[in-house]
Amino acid sequence: MQTFFAVTIKHNLPVLQNKEHFYVNRKAHELFHLTDPEFLSLPASAQESLKTSEKQAAVINDFLIKQRGADAKPVLPAQLHGMKLLHALFHAIMTKAIAARQPNFLDNVYRALVELLSIEQSEQYLNRFITSFPTQKIYACAESPAEWLKQQKNKTVVLEESFLVWLNNQNPALEPFSDLLTDETLTKESSYRKLIMTMRSSMQAMGPVGPDDLDLAELLFMPIKHAPTSILEQLRYIRLNWGELLDDSPFWEFLAGAINFIEDEDKYLFFEQIAHEKALRNDGYEFEKAAHVHDYSFDDANAPANYSVDSSWMPEVVMLAKSTYVWLDQLSKIYRRPISRLQDIPDEELDTIADRGFTALWLIGLWQRSFASQKIKQIHGNPEAKASAYSLEKYDISDDIGGYGGYLDLIHRAKQRGIRLASDMVPNHTAMDSELVRSNPEWFLSATTPPYYNYSYNGPNLSNDPRYGIYLEDGYWNRTDAAVAYKRIDYLTGDTRYIYHGNDGTIMPWNDTAQLNFLSAEVREGVIQ
Repeated sequence: MQTFFAVTIKHNLPVLQNKEHFYVNRKAHELFHLTDPEFLSLPASAQESLKTSEKQAAVINDFLIKQRGADAKPVLPAQLHGMKLLHALFHAIMTKAIAARQPNFLDNVYRALVELLSIEQSEQYLNRFITSFPTQKIYACAESPAEWLKQQKNKTVVLEESFLVWLNNQNPALEPFSDLLTDETLTKESSYRKLIMTMRSSMQAMGPVGPDDLDLAELLFMPIKHAPTSILEQLRYIRLNWGELLDDSPFWEFLAGAINFIEDEDKYLFFEQIAHEKALRNDGYEFEKAAHVHDYSFDDANAPANYSVDSSWMPEVVMLAKSTYVWLDQLSKIYRRPISRLQDIPDEELDTIADRGFTALWLIGLWQRSFASQKIKQIHGNPEAKASAYSLEKYDISDDIGGYGGYLDLIHRAKQRGIRLASDMVPNHTAMDSELVRSNPEWFLSATTPPYYNYSYNGPNLSNDPRYGIYLEDGYWNRTDAAVAYKRIDYLTGDTRYIYHGNDGTIMPWNDTAQLNFLSAEVREGVIQ
């Protein structure tokens, strides 16, 4: 049985606020001169958050290098942003679970702690914690711990922050930030250990708050258990599994951006390492100056020259290429009105194209795109993504951009201005869930068993047609493998086959595509027709 507390309070919980967090220890404040009152906040936009993290990482790294020299391990900006977002998401989950299940939960924990320690020892612990992990005002001596703790709500705030400070220190992925997060000043204290024990037992007593009947502590540990050493994989886990739990949190929209930031940072570091290794191999030069030129000549000089007819207009073509969806969005901003279909493209824009000397307009991404391709991108953290322009459902002009009627309207107006329309096709492959995959699966390279024994297909069904199942190999979801084939099931006949992804032999498979079998004469003729 699965229980989701988010459903219970979805309509009555106010939007969570970005309240002040104080999980960076005093020693780090002093070491890195962290005087910025917004150091741990998440700015309103994801892009601004990255810029902020870049500045903050630069400050920290400057002091690390001064302190440790060549032994310093620099803090990475995207990882720093991911760390802050993880903490904010855990706060959001705690706030939501407590509001749904037991609104007075923290008050009860405080009373239990007083019974366990005494009121004097409890107050002393709160004071020591807020001294070791100060708010910005307390660190700046604008307020004393005693003054701050006079407000009863602040006492319970310390209990929540204490638990999440402890959780941070149980997360191996946050080890690069140990200077900021370490709780070593508290771990020797029995009061700290007893508080964590009380929090965990109280969470267990509160009952299940997430899927699989997990209590709150177990739920918060799930991303860490899933990927102990990777902030990126923990964020991906949350994106895949906590959508319902966080759907009204202001931090939910930050997830896709944070994942993209870390992915981009990882790519940069990967290629930087490759460049460094090449430089070492080539005596300091990153790239060899001499390039090998392949010989594409062939021996059969008597082969017939079977070129297409070179019509008189072809040598005169001056072609303008446009990515259709992007262009329509740009036109909407230029003309300050919605322009989302081919028939909406203004005559003035066509006039401009003709006046600039263009005689052909190449529209990229005209055709009906794959549902599965878009779904893969959304699951991987990009909710606004379109399907790939080369993962095609069928060769009908997409209804999204006006369909065939929109095409007829545009070509009529373009011809009046001497502009021809062009588009392209993909002979190599179709979308993994295309019309052809459904109706003619035998046209594709496939096997009746998985190509490799360790392939498994336990992820979501990517088909929007209930008659079929379309499943990516699990390695694509956890980024451990780039499998060569996916699983297609016909639920009406029971036919199960493993269809190879499209691949031109130069890179990894395109995981949202299916490879046509051009060894078959029927397929070759079918594609031509």
